[in-house]
Amino acid sequence: MLVPADGVRRTTRRASARPLTTLVGPVDVERTAYQARDVGGLHPMDASLNLPPAQYSHGVERFVAEHAAILSFDDVRHQLLKRTGALVAKRQVEEIAVRAAVDFDAFYAERRGANAIADPTLRSTGNTSRASSSLRRISALLQM
Repeated sequence: MLVPADGVRRTTRRASARPLTTLVGPVDVERTAYQARDVGGLHPMDASLNLPPAQYSHGVERFVAEHAAILSFDDVRHQLLKRTGALVAKRQVEEIAVRAAVDFDAFYAERRGANAIADPTLRSTGNTSRASSSLRRISALLQM
């Protein structure tokens, strides 16, 4: 039995699995689902394993995000398949790139602020603004 923050007791347990595409290929992650009538099931092992909410592992998402800034989405797909054997559709490559770009500016603004506090003599190299503009262009193209 599992009683999460929503207060609804999940008394039914069943074995389940979910697909995960990793840099070494696809795997099925076996886990226990805790369920109750009229509410969604919970999979506490997902958090313990640090599984992403989507089908693609953090490694695949990182590869896509890093390469999408410099390559076309088709080229990212081909490089990913060539280097790792992971097969990701073009549309999913686009979606991963957009998700990765969402908080890019906020992340580096926060980092610059923390660095300035730690060492006021540090100056920005300007590389983040060039990368930021590339990611903004990608996001704008996808929204057309």
